Amino acid sequence: MKLRAVQVGLVAASVVVGIAACGSSSSKATEDDPGLKAQLLAVSDLPTGWASMSPDGSDSNKNPFKDCSKSKPDVLDKRPSAEADFSRGSTDFAYEVLSKFDTADQAGSALAAYTGYIDSCKTFEADGHRLTVGQLSLPSAGDESHPYRLSGEINGVKVSFDVVLARTGPTVVLIENGGLGTADSDFTTDFLGKALAKASGAPASSSASATDTAAASSPAAKSSAAPSKAHVGNPVELKGDSAGEKIQVTPLQVVDNAKSSDSFIKPKDGDKYVAVQFLIENTGTAPYSDSPGYGATLIDSESQQYKQGFVTGLSAGPLFSGTVNIAPGDQAKGFVAFEVPAATVITGVQFTTSLFGGNVGQWVVP
Repeated sequence: MKLRAVQVGLVAASVVVGIAACGSSSSKATEDDPGLKAQLLAVSDLPTGWASMSPDGSDSNKNPFKDCSKSKPDVLDKRPSAEADFSRGSTDFAYEVLSKFDTADQAGSALAAYTGYIDSCKTFEADGHRLTVGQLSLPSAGDESHPYRLSGEINGVKVSFDVVLARTGPTVVLIENGGLGTADSDFTTDFLGKALAKASGAPASSSASATDTAAASSPAAKSSAAPSKAHVGNPVELKGDSAGEKIQVTPLQVVDNAKSSDSFIKPKDGDKYVAVQFLIENTGTAPYSDSPGYGATLIDSESQQYKQGFVTGLSAGPLFSGTVNIAPGDQAKGFVAFEVPAATVITGVQFTTSLFGGNVGQWVVP
């Protein structure tokens, strides 16, 4: 199952780059406009846990809307552009493309042509996977904005992506956020606001003023895109992917230098096991079925992240064995083990609803 999760994450990465690349021309365009590149968001503008990826810029990804009835307009491809890609683990991806025009009117006309093309598309294929195009309700942002929700399945796992085309003056901003599960639209709102602010010449930290008044006063814009933070021992409530899914997660303890109960299973030389015991309570109205090992992440003092390691048993207590099924009102408790370098200092724990990374709890390790 661990290998399957990695495979699904890699496929999602290729899909997300393929979709968003519809607004980019190539990696060379990024190099051709260093001034525009300076207006892109940096990983320091994002919440803890995100990392930079190298822009794809592949010509083969320029038209992922393969099944549309008419050719994709090249109004954005011919303009100076710059792009930035980000990831969080293997399940969450964010993408930004800036396209610069001579005037705001030219940018507006190009955006109208491009969104008209997308509006005519109900489904399309990306990397061999069919996605459905739908409307997305987000606060207005910039001089104009057009949000969409793309959804589908990869190897039987639900994926979705928020895609927004917006404009600030003569600059068209395309942002995308999503991956496995349901895209976090609160993060999309925050990501878009920061992108528009920086593209317009304001610091990305002033993103609250980058959106229109309606966006700035909305609950989504006021909420932080960063995970809810608590301390180990504190419960955090997380929503699942479907209606009625809600769980309360509590990391009860973090065991450093945890010992394997199987004499044949040991960490490799120079590594150690760290184990986290979670209590998961179903506080929703729907059954909860998921694999806690896929949803748990360790964070160290260098902001590096670690996923579940291979251990068959722990002296500290029972492991979560694959998928847990928890009825409303019931609970489950177990350890998740990680293998990390022996000198690693663990400072944080994260938990998402497994592959569905839109709702994240984060705890500080004393």
